[in-house]
Amino acid sequence: MQDLIKEINEKLNSLDFNKIWEGFKIYDYALYNDKNVYLKDNVFPVDNRFLGNTSIKYNNKYIAIWKVTESDKKNIDKLTASLIHEMFHAHQFENNEKRFFNDLEGLKYPYNLENYKLRYHERMYLVDAIKEKVLDRKEKLFSKYLETRLKREKIISGVINYEKAIETVEGCAEYVSLMALKQLSKNEYRNKINNICNSLCELDRKIFDTRTLSYYSGALSCIVASELGIEIIDNIGDSDTYVFDKIQNRKFDTDTDFELELSNNINYEKFEQLFNLYINDIKNSIHSVMTGKNIINKTGKFIICGYDPMNMIRYDNMVLHKRFVFIYDGNEKKYIQGPIITVSKNGEYERCQKLIIKKSKDKTIK
Repeated sequence: MQDLIKEINEKLNSLDFNKIWEGFKIYDYALYNDKNVYLKDNVFPVDNRFLGNTSIKYNNKYIAIWKVTESDKKNIDKLTASLIHEMFHAHQFENNEKRFFNDLEGLKYPYNLENYKLRYHERMYLVDAIKEKVLDRKEKLFSKYLETRLKREKIISGVINYEKAIETVEGCAEYVSLMALKQLSKNEYRNKINNICNSLCELDRKIFDTRTLSYYSGALSCIVASELGIEIIDNIGDSDTYVFDKIQNRKFDTDTDFELELSNNINYEKFEQLFNLYINDIKNSIHSVMTGKNIINKTGKFIICGYDPMNMIRYDNMVLHKRFVFIYDGNEKKYIQGPIITVSKNGEYERCQKLIIKKSKDKTIK
């Protein structure tokens, strides 16, 4: 692992961080696996502070952390860019970013078919805008992207701020990662952009993944805005305006007679089939835990204080945490290995009155 760290450091030192985002810099980082954490020259056993790929406060300093896989080792440019994404979160924390989102509030995101259809349409405009080389046409496609978002806002109201917040916090981090990758390898940058576009266009159940796809829409909208001369870089901590609103506030010269055909034809019949499967899968996943063997039911007043945002789903007042959850029971903070269902009232998913835990031989409750 030390050889890998040396290679990453060489890549980091070759980058112009200020060119990527004014005021941004290299932060310390830790690589880890199932056994150990590697932080600079220090090696120590992994613990529950090291979960996922993110930024954490360690010894009163914000650092980036990354769980290294075998595939990560095969492409150091991509791994370095991924670490820079997490370093940008350290930068956001250190500078008191005001626009962080609450994933537990995000669980209130409505299962509204019309909104999902428009959202897919919106992303097609964004993908076409990123691919378009002619600036005049790029601006019109981008304008259509913005207009479609405003239509959706009328459908789901303030809940759309969950998307805007993700696009601002995660989308800007992904934008920074892409700008770093562009310096490291233009070929890898082009491949990553193509992969992002494919993810946004793919007509499968991932189209309902609000969180992940908002990373990508945020990053691409930053790139298109920059190409159109719109300033998206701000002093983190000073601004409370979402990136989308900052871009949208700029007046575009729209041509109402301008006809735009999306490059991707949308099969709405398949879309509706996927939506129904998506909802049924959520119901079935929760039902299978509730009706399974070796179930522990705990009632009380609990506060959710830690979770894996990429592995939790909601239906009605129940949230299934597939991997783990941290709860505070009034006396102490406990880590509970998933799958576990938390049952809340009135959409207050941060608080719950019941835990439904699937017991197993290696179940951890501590």
